[in-house]
Amino acid sequence: MARFTAAFGESPMSVLRRLRMRHAAGLLAANALSIEQVALHAGYQSRSSFTRTFRYH
Repeated sequence: MARFTAAFGESPMSVLRRLRMRHAAGLLAANALSIEQVALHAGYQSRSSFTRTFRYH
């Protein structure tokens, strides 16, 4: 993890979260899925957790 953080400037979980949110933003922009479905596609089990994280990012 230290080498990853040194190479990319952020932790592996931060990178994963950022990629998940980018993917979710694309799905939401397409307007083809519900928020619950987008949350599941982004790897979140609950809508509230996904919504909180998405708003933060």
